[in-house]
Amino acid sequence: MARLLFDKCPAKNLVIWTTMISRYAEKGLVNEGTKLYDNVEEVRMRIDDRFLISILTACAESGMVGLGKRIHASVERRRFRCSTKVLNAFIDMYAKCGSLDVALGVFSRIEKKDLVSWNSMIQGLNMDGHGEKALELFNRMVHEGFEPDKYTFIGLLCACTHAGLVNEDRNFFYSMEKVHGIVPQVEHYGCMIDLLGRGGQLEEAFQLVHSMPMKPNEIVLGTLLGACRMHNDVDLARAVCEHLFELAPLSPLFFYLE
Repeated sequence: MARLLFDKCPAKNLVIWTTMISRYAEKGLVNEGTKLYDNVEEVRMRIDDRFLISILTACAESGMVGLGKRIHASVERRRFRCSTKVLNAFIDMYAKCGSLDVALGVFSRIEKKDLVSWNSMIQGLNMDGHGEKALELFNRMVHEGFEPDKYTFIGLLCACTHAGLVNEDRNFFYSMEKVHGIVPQVEHYGCMIDLLGRGGQLEEAFQLVHSMPMKPNEIVLGTLLGACRMHNDVDLARAVCEHLFELAPLSPLFFYLE
């Protein structure tokens, strides 16, 4: 229906093209999205930041790196001067699609990096299993005068978890509020509990759950419960189940335990 309305539009402005191409990208319809983008190229339509960011975001979520690369090539061919926001969208898209080297190349060429630039690259390194490189990048970020935010720490804590860096994870977690004035949210607690659970430090993980200033959600308790099962700690698993039952008595996790 949306395509029929699009085809009937007598005059198509950039907003309509942006919407249509983004929808195709979100659905993973590579050929359709690419053909529409090629039409934009053929008529030499003037593009802008919103157009590029919307489509690149959709490509990142659907894994359509092919369309993202085509956009990147046309931007360079047109000598379009990309803003930092657009370059951040390229970093995010390439990182999420597994093209980490290209993402790093885009990152290195940004003249005026902002916090999103650093966060996107740290998250990209984390997603690709390069925890130690993510920490190195964080140190560079701080050295260059950028103050981390809660998203920075989500990337760092996840990076430490994937790399098994328990001591580094602890240091980051407890420095959030003391050093940077950032109150840990449930996502930060979840990363820390996941790391401790994977490492078999179940009692510490359980105590951390109890110390949370907010109620642990089903994901946090499920993470700890999975760690109990991994390390065959029946008693602690029973205690976690009691908390989980109070929170979500119909949770599918109970069926998983049967």
